[in-house]
Amino acid sequence: MSESTIPTLPPVRRPPHDPTSVLLDGRSGWQVADAAWVADAHGVLRLARDPASVRRLTETGGSFGGLRLPAGMACGGGTIWAVDRDRRRLLRFDPCRCGFVPVRVLGYAGALAACGGHLFATDPAGWLHVLALPSTVTSGRWRPPVPWSPIAVVVDGHHQVRVLDSVGRVHAFTWSGRYLGYLSGLGGTCYLGVDTTGIVYAAGDSGAGPATAYRVDDDTLTPVADDAADLPVPWPSVPPVGRDGVVDLGGCCVPPGSAYVDGDGRPVDPPANAPAVPAWLTSGTVVIGPLDSLIDGCTWHRVLLRATLPEHTGVQVWTHTAGTVLPTVQLTALPESAWSGGAIARECGPQGWDTLVDDAPGRYLWLRVRLSGTGAVTPLLTRIEVEFPRISLRRYLPSVYGAVPRSASFTDRFLALFDRQLRDVEARVDALPGLLTPGATPALAWLSDWVGLALDPRLPERTQRRLLAASPRLYDLRGTYTGLHELLSIALGMDDRPPAPQRPREPGRCRCARPTCPPTPPAPSQWAPPRLVLEHFRLRRWLRVDSGRVGSAAQLWGQSIVNRSQLGNAAQVGVTQLKTSQDPLRDPFHVYAHRYTVFVPASAGATPTARRVIQRLVDFGTPAHAAGTVRFVEPRMRLGVQSCLGLDSVVARVPSGFVLGGDADTADNVGDDHGRLGAATVLTGEPGAQPVPPGLGTTTVLS
Repeated sequence: MSESTIPTLPPVRRPPHDPTSVLLDGRSGWQVADAAWVADAHGVLRLARDPASVRRLTETGGSFGGLRLPAGMACGGGTIWAVDRDRRRLLRFDPCRCGFVPVRVLGYAGALAACGGHLFATDPAGWLHVLALPSTVTSGRWRPPVPWSPIAVVVDGHHQVRVLDSVGRVHAFTWSGRYLGYLSGLGGTCYLGVDTTGIVYAAGDSGAGPATAYRVDDDTLTPVADDAADLPVPWPSVPPVGRDGVVDLGGCCVPPGSAYVDGDGRPVDPPANAPAVPAWLTSGTVVIGPLDSLIDGCTWHRVLLRATLPEHTGVQVWTHTAGTVLPTVQLTALPESAWSGGAIARECGPQGWDTLVDDAPGRYLWLRVRLSGTGAVTPLLTRIEVEFPRISLRRYLPSVYGAVPRSASFTDRFLALFDRQLRDVEARVDALPGLLTPGATPALAWLSDWVGLALDPRLPERTQRRLLAASPRLYDLRGTYTGLHELLSIALGMDDRPPAPQRPREPGRCRCARPTCPPTPPAPSQWAPPRLVLEHFRLRRWLRVDSGRVGSAAQLWGQSIVNRSQLGNAAQVGVTQLKTSQDPLRDPFHVYAHRYTVFVPASAGATPTARRVIQRLVDFGTPAHAAGTVRFVEPRMRLGVQSCLGLDSVVARVPSGFVLGGDADTADNVGDDHGRLGAATVLTGEPGAQPVPPGLGTTTVLS
């Protein structure tokens, strides 16, 4: 093989008439080569915050950068509580006086947390006090079985009381005070906070180490950014808290006024009017790349952006291509003329904003993106998609339109106006099968309207999709026993057959055994869906020609079906009924015909909503002339209530069968003491076959 024929790059699989693309976002990675005043906040590129406006989670006082009240304050019982550490008193905010008033003497001073009508207060002496609100009467005192000195307390989303001690351990108590254990490793923190979802955070500088901030899960600690604005979940709304711990409670007064207090609830002077500081920087640049096309001399097509652009903000994009990877130092030193493009996005609709790549062919591509804002707001860049290679409609035109590279570039860029509309239409056509597939469609309600199926939104989405997929077959069987049984089986998840058993694997090998003879096919599954529907006509005990026996299980007519009264013949007041409607001889038809009962596991109807869902499904599959009753079956047998002898229950010990000529004293011949056929013996079939037990009420008569 000659050197010229050796493939230097792997082939790229791509459709013949559509370009492929590379995606950049928070999940797949931004591939940032260099950034200046641009930050990645939870997968979104935005401008960095102005250093003068950053609020830190580790601020002194425990306000978590203004996200919560200081550690010595708490909101609960419709008011704000505080602890005067100097006088060791509990204070309550009085909106009419627009200030705190003393409630009681505590004898200790620590952090507060309020939740569910209780106020939790830490005592550095080694106790966690529980006060009932609004009376503030002490209802309990908790402490762990290990030495501790509590300094902070919160209540998480599971209503567990979390307490931080002075050595960096977070202790957990149940709502009733049972101790659950502790999580260590939080040295250097002295405050706790909780967001609206109940997630606990620990932060603060205790003087024993550097300022740190963590997210506290059940048994793990995750470091988080120190910027309070970078937390993904909002926190409960509280009055404004300054960097110095001063709280503005003027909005809580009646009428609103001016009330500034410190962390102990004491009035202080209003802070001096400081000039407004912008929350964000006004400009920042990020370089993304290199993006590898795996195509030597690739002509990159376009850049598609998805962003949130408030008013007076924008995103500007430049591109640069090369045949080899450039180091970051060389990339940042490129002159301005080496970057092409520079289109500015001021608006970004639902379809995104795009710009063509007007660069020389090259395997690698870099993007330089500049974000610009007003200081009060910042653009948010959520996604970038770069398409390559350029497949233009010029391939259908005469070659003269692409003879010169400059004219070819102009033709490609001009035809891209029509090419994008054409590709959007083709993309919708390509996505049509997925839209019409019940298991994958994002428009489940829309597709169900197509077939006229009203899906219950209370059903799980997986069940709705399976019902929609089976709707053509269910419509053909609607109003029949088979249709109702299949409908309920799908809704209850009872139509999934267990997987067939796999062949055993050889010892020490990952593959299944390969016998020399053809493999024996696995035995068919003996599993079958349970009988959920009982038709009442099966409960009749009538004499049948050539198969009936006169006895207590057989009836000639329906006199006792509805317990009719007959003059001069067993008529009893309060026992029999005097009915003048219908025909007594056809009572079995009137009582048992067109009626059925659906037996559903009680777990499927654990709530009233679930019971209504099952009833609605039964009504959907019931014909107009029939009436159905739903019974929720508990996991036990109750005669006459939820188990029918002869239908789904047998009360007997299954015998192993009677063998002619066998030992009469064995357990197999318990039906007869002399080895003869009797009333309690069972004849077996083929050798090794399981005997069929007698079904009470169908093949056996109790006497």
